[in-house]
Amino acid sequence: MSESTLYYFYSVGCGWCKKAEPIVDELNEAGYDILKLDLSEKDNQELNNQLKQKYGKQCGTPWLIDASTGNNICGFREKDIVEKWAKGEEIPEPPKPKSPPPPPPKDFKNQKEVDEWKEGYEKWVKENDHMPNLPPVEQMLERLEKQAEFMKNRQNQAPPAGNTAGLESRISVMEQKLDRLLTHLGVKTNDIRPPQPKGPAVKQPPKGLPGPPANSKPPKQKKVKPKKKTDKK
Repeated sequence: MSESTLYYFYSVGCGWCKKAEPIVDELNEAGYDILKLDLSEKDNQELNNQLKQKYGKQCGTPWLIDASTGNNICGFREKDIVEKWAKGEEIPEPPKPKSPPPPPPKDFKNQKEVDEWKEGYEKWVKENDHMPNLPPVEQMLERLEKQAEFMKNRQNQAPPAGNTAGLESRISVMEQKLDRLLTHLGVKTNDIRPPQPKGPAVKQPPKGLPGPPANSKPPKQKKVKPKKKTDKK
């Protein structure tokens, strides 16, 4: 049995890869042979670059490619599309807009800005009628307004400058991760003691000389009373 040439390149932490991986697993369980290649491994990185150079492709992750033909899918696609690719059917790339859409209004309460955006968006939709499922102008405006409101609330909830609560929380999380790492490595954190502060150095007197008296004040001298003179008779 020849080795499969169907490759699925993915990267850890990729959100679209997390959606694509269950689809790849289901197709493999159904009898397909799609090799899952983690791009954190050096050999997979080299293979990825070789295929891109060979077929003139540019794609991040997820990336599905038939190494024998160059037939590929860049990005996430639904299960039926991925299965067609696994069967050898050439999958056309999804349509792309001819130009970026107009930027959203800075102030949604400013009717002039909103009207100008509506005009620009409707023009953009007509220029890109080859793209399916573009939302109508009112629906798109509502989405943008909700997104702007969400971002505004998020900024208001951010801690003010100089607030160390967030920093202390991150430091606590880092300390917990470090403790778990040390435990995994077999290092007992109880045995790690912080260095104890040293007291001020005390100079010892040279040998043979008496040390300083306990009381730094000089001892009081006794006054000697003069003797009374006696008259000689």
